[in-house]
Amino acid sequence: MASSAEPGWVRSGRAPELERDHWVGYALVSEADGFDAARRAALSALSHRIQVRVSHVAEDNQSQMGSRYEQRLTSSLVVSSNVTLSNVEIRQYTFDRKIAVLAFVPRRQLARGARARRDKKVALFGDCPTRTSTEEHLLACKVRFLDAVRDSEFVLASTVVRESDTEIHAYLLERLNQTEQMLDRLATIPAKGVAAVSARLANQLRTQHDDFSRVQVAVPVYGRSSYSSQLGASIAFELENRLRAGRHESPSATILGNYREGDSSALTISLTLVDHENGSARATARAQVAKGSLNGIGWRPRNFTEALDAEGVLAQSELEDGRLAIQAWTNRSPGPAVFVAGETMRFLFRVNRPAYLRLTYHLATGQHVMLEPQFFIDLTKVNRGIVFPVELEVAGPFGLEALHVTASTEPLPPLTTDSVTIAGERYDAVVDGARGAVQHRGFAKKKPSLEISEVTLPITTLAHR
Repeated sequence: MASSAEPGWVRSGRAPELERDHWVGYALVSEADGFDAARRAALSALSHRIQVRVSHVAEDNQSQMGSRYEQRLTSSLVVSSNVTLSNVEIRQYTFDRKIAVLAFVPRRQLARGARARRDKKVALFGDCPTRTSTEEHLLACKVRFLDAVRDSEFVLASTVVRESDTEIHAYLLERLNQTEQMLDRLATIPAKGVAAVSARLANQLRTQHDDFSRVQVAVPVYGRSSYSSQLGASIAFELENRLRAGRHESPSATILGNYREGDSSALTISLTLVDHENGSARATARAQVAKGSLNGIGWRPRNFTEALDAEGVLAQSELEDGRLAIQAWTNRSPGPAVFVAGETMRFLFRVNRPAYLRLTYHLATGQHVMLEPQFFIDLTKVNRGIVFPVELEVAGPFGLEALHVTASTEPLPPLTTDSVTIAGERYDAVVDGARGAVQHRGFAKKKPSLEISEVTLPITTLAHR
């Protein structure tokens, strides 16, 4: 029950007598939620207030330094700043069926802990870096400096700041800047081999993100296409091992990327760690690898030109009238559909209306084969991910392939096919290839009531990683 001695902070959420020397968090919840919920909310508000202040200090430093490097540093600090709270005092008050909670901790206490951690790390810097430092050593130095700078930001965010704190912070930024400049110079020298370039990429990601147990690695694709190659699969395999990225049942982020031809002697690989919840980039990495150091590992997708030509025919004037819609993906989603010999390939579909699906598959040899002439998705399965009941085992010939899906509200006329043998397997090949696979488009024009939607899913198959 409220009383005449109700504290001033209860309704305003402000406690000026505490805020001078303490970090303060405030929460107001319904009495039905209980005290534990109110306390957790106040602690969350306290932690957030400290983080915002630390981030503000980092931004102030960035604006003073004003270079490309400090902008990257600020981003890392804002993302990585964590608050560990201990010895937090709690005040609570109940009124009007509400619970007000004030959580506060001395600024001096947090500053003292952060200062001790910072000074300990500074004492261990030693020869970080030197003119002869390897890239691996420089990256290790960068991680040390970043950790120390994070602690230094906590110190500067406190009201109890010594002159030496400012000097040490400037020293840390200078050493970090020096290390980053040395790394930038080394980055212009292409790595030799898949292992070396993967190590360079993995080390860059580690400086921006700590835990990769719930991160999955998608195979980097070639240029702006959806296709990859043996090189892309090899890089993904190396990154999984180096980052110990787990194949978690519910990954929270994915490493996506591509590689492209920079000049005649090197390839540039670019990666982004994408958060599944909000689509933001948690970390980025970029490195070059010398083409001559790949030791026979193919980097340009096989039958690339032929695959793009077929994709163009399939994509040209794809029918999509805004009513019937089809989505298609594989068991590799959300990454590119890249499969290695012996692996199982599964297809999943989603339609917004009952529909008949016709599945034609573009093989690496150039032929288009009938995978399923009429797969019906009824009303009970609309707007749900439906697994195609047939699983495929990846086998040769290998290269760039594609699944073309035609969804229709009514059964489509059958395509003309011939029985052929390809690599020892019997297939029903569509006569006239890609153009034969889309001959239904004239049928749709003749029958206006018919609704048709199409999608093409690019796929890469490889003999090995």
